[in-house]
Parts: sequence; C-alpha cells; structure tokens
Amino acid sequence: MKTTFDIPEPLVKEIKRIARERGVTARAIVQQALTRVVEEASTEKSFRLPDASVVGWSAMEQTMRGRVERDRGLHDLVLQSYER
Repeated sequence: MKTTFDIPEPLVKEIKRIARERGVTARAIVQQALTRVVEEASTEKSFRLPDASVVGWSAMEQTMRGRVERDRGLHDLVLQSYER
C-alpha cells in the first residue's frame, strides 16, 4: 500500500545516510523502524499502580483525627508535614 507522510528534512537526510551505510533503500529503513514501533507497542505491558487506599476515616489514629478536626483539615495537615 502506498501512503504519503510529511517527514522533517533533517530526519530524511539521516534516514538516507543510514540507508547508504547499510546498503539498503531509505524505504527499507523506514519499514524497519515502523515495524519495530508496532512490535514494541503490541508487547508493552500497561502500568497499574497497586491499590494503596486505606479503610477510611476510622483507620486514622484517634490523635490524628483530633488534630484534623481541631485544625483546618487533613489537606492542611499534610501540607504542614512537608514544612518541617
């Protein structure tokens, strides 16, 4: 199948240089590169963060719960912990 792509001129020059060095066509270099990208994409594993959630408000230590209720809130308490 024939398709047209716009490729930046510096990249085209580099493709042609590599093709000359390898004794193949620029088309062959582009096909190899695209094939590699497609193969890598099909074998990539998706990244998934482990579940690090907590049970909730009841899981927080009583002393911390008191500070959160007394102070401005959990968000501010967390920010304050970074200021120390």
